[in-house]
Amino acid sequence: MKTLKFFSILVAISLTVFTACDVLDVDPEQEIPTELVFDDANGAETAVTGMYEAVSFGNSYGGFPLIAADFRGGNSHFVGSFVTWQDAAAFNVSITNGTVQGVWNANYTAINRANNIIASAPNVPDVSQDQIDEWVGNGHFVRAISHFNLVRWFGQPYGYTADNSHPGVPLVLEPTEGPGEQNNIPRSSVAEVYNQIISDLETALANVPDSYGASVLDRGRATTGSVSAFLSRVYLHMGEWQLAADYASDVLNSDMYQLQGSYEFFDNENTAEDIFAIQMTTESNPGTNAAFSAMHRPSPVGRGDINPSVDLWNAYENEDLRKTQLYSVGADGTDLPEEVTQQSELNNVWTLRYTSGNYDDNVHVIRVAEMMLTRAEALAELNGINQESVDLLNQIRNRAGLDSYATADFASGQELMDAILHERRLELAHEGHYYFDRTRRGLGLDGIANLGGDSIDFGVNEIVLPIPNREMELNPELEQNPGY
Repeated sequence: MKTLKFFSILVAISLTVFTACDVLDVDPEQEIPTELVFDDANGAETAVTGMYEAVSFGNSYGGFPLIAADFRGGNSHFVGSFVTWQDAAAFNVSITNGTVQGVWNANYTAINRANNIIASAPNVPDVSQDQIDEWVGNGHFVRAISHFNLVRWFGQPYGYTADNSHPGVPLVLEPTEGPGEQNNIPRSSVAEVYNQIISDLETALANVPDSYGASVLDRGRATTGSVSAFLSRVYLHMGEWQLAADYASDVLNSDMYQLQGSYEFFDNENTAEDIFAIQMTTESNPGTNAAFSAMHRPSPVGRGDINPSVDLWNAYENEDLRKTQLYSVGADGTDLPEEVTQQSELNNVWTLRYTSGNYDDNVHVIRVAEMMLTRAEALAELNGINQESVDLLNQIRNRAGLDSYATADFASGQELMDAILHERRLELAHEGHYYFDRTRRGLGLDGIANLGGDSIDFGVNEIVLPIPNREMELNPELEQNPGY
């Protein structure tokens, strides 16, 4: 008997609801037979839009995973009332944590939609091969970045074992009955997951366009630039320094992207600073729970659940423009503390990276500054003290109003590396990097605000999230992470 496959078409906006102070994503969808969705070009376009809607969910690239990377890394302090977030911030996550379940669901929803596009878009009648290739390339891109999201949260980092044979996540490469049905697929090793991510991104790179128009206004779908940027990021996590540097260079040498002269790009929908950004609208993100401005700004904009940590705050030099221009006291104030000793001194300090009261700030997933710092780090690993790494580092510092370094300022390659990693922390704060920047380099987590400033050692069980209990019950092939 033939199994009838269905495709989830989003017919209403994504909602986020309270359940006993827990945050769960609820996605109103309508199941339509796949062959009807891909009956014509309009249906295929709707499917691609729905796939990217899943990427923007509050438990995917549109919320918790990026926010949590800062408060679990030591950059921010979560003060909100959501119990599941409190537990995540305190490294006290249970197998029944609703937000962790949401992270699993949201990313496998995106993967399932991508798989449907990869499998069915080639059968759409009366369209060019170039159009089919573009749809399929976008599917491979989304499948890659969603598996990347999952393997970093649910598996120990790349390099944890010498051959990366430690458990990753299930690789779902075919359409399933639904986004939560992995058809008894076991966890692949971290090595296998990363290999598939690279393969998908390479396929995407060969099939997506350089742009979708003459302007910078479309940063929400895969382009050769955004795929190259993700390849650079993935290779950085793998310690493949030359490949990380090369793909970053491909992006930086493009005339489509450019480091902006000020931090005003945070207030704009899309600029040449953005390489890939989640395109948020009031329709797609109307809630006040996981939205970035809702979490990072106080009333009347949002909930005000995220403050910078003492550790991060004191890492900024007082003359750093990122400190004076990208933070405020209260709703509008600018009288910022210079140095603090207690977290309570930062209870009324908020980032200005997300400010919209309509909760429609675009999420800057990858931007030019990251690629510059990635290339600087990779070249420092390959060559030690070198002029290009110092020059790239100085461009980031100079935009922040800080003095340049000279190569003579560094006594060793390690000193240069420390400076680059320090700059990554400051430049990319509140954007979902710091937790992974520590773990990918085999470092522990220091100054965790939700642990009273305590530290977490590298490689301990609490570093990774548990496989949700519901998934363990549905799929007997799954192996739980140690300690849960």
